[in-house]
Amino acid sequence: MEQKNYETRHIFLAISICTLVATPFFFILIPKTAHNMLFFSTSTWLVQTPKYSYTLFALGGFFLALGFFFVYLFHKQQTKIVISVFVMIPLTLLIMSLSINHYQYMGDTGVAWSSPFSYTTSQYSWDDVERIEYVLTENYKKEKSRILIMFKDGNSISFVSDNVFREKYWKFRGIIAKYSIPFIGTGANANS
Repeated sequence: MEQKNYETRHIFLAISICTLVATPFFFILIPKTAHNMLFFSTSTWLVQTPKYSYTLFALGGFFLALGFFFVYLFHKQQTKIVISVFVMIPLTLLIMSLSINHYQYMGDTGVAWSSPFSYTTSQYSWDDVERIEYVLTENYKKEKSRILIMFKDGNSISFVSDNVFREKYWKFRGIIAKYSIPFIGTGANANS
């Protein structure tokens, strides 16, 4: 009979540490990749993942690591292990699903987004847009400029003017011209 040189509980400690180490890599990749897979189509040309989505996903990874750590910590107390597993796993899944469900995109038919902590989608056609503002930031290294889209019912959504947006800027300008949407702001004519 062979002798074990480890305790089973140490495996859960190792999994917990690996989860904590891997979370920063995954929280950068998974939300953006999931949003691109779910929402990009021939008529959708810009999908953005809000910063809050990344934060929620990282929080989910932390709770997953914490769940594994609790299994390590309470290795002889089965009741606490069961409670921690039945609390941490659903909590992790809920937080990560909220992260994946927080998105915004625009395309040929209009704009859509889902707010944090919500499973509902707000959708507007380009006919519903009252005006668009280009909000130029003074310190572009610290914060990127934004495109603020305001709708006739008072709602608004903001898109970051990043490299991906600038690649699709010609489509955006085409939509503005097609629907005669007022486009104002300090940088509105800079890229015409």
